[in-house]
Amino acid sequence: MENNWEEYSTDKPIEATPEQKLIMQQSMKIAQIQQILMQQNNDIAKLKGANA
Repeated sequence: MENNWEEYSTDKPIEATPEQKLIMQQSMKIAQIQQILMQQNNDIAKLKGANA
């Protein structure tokens, strides 16, 4: 049985569907929000330390 990987290999990038693009955008937004929350937690921890 020969391996015909060439028939699947193209130079064109695979285009994401609108649904996939939306999921990627939402994932990016979630990551940004997580970054903000982590920064806020760090800030709160510093404030608690200063007030201890």
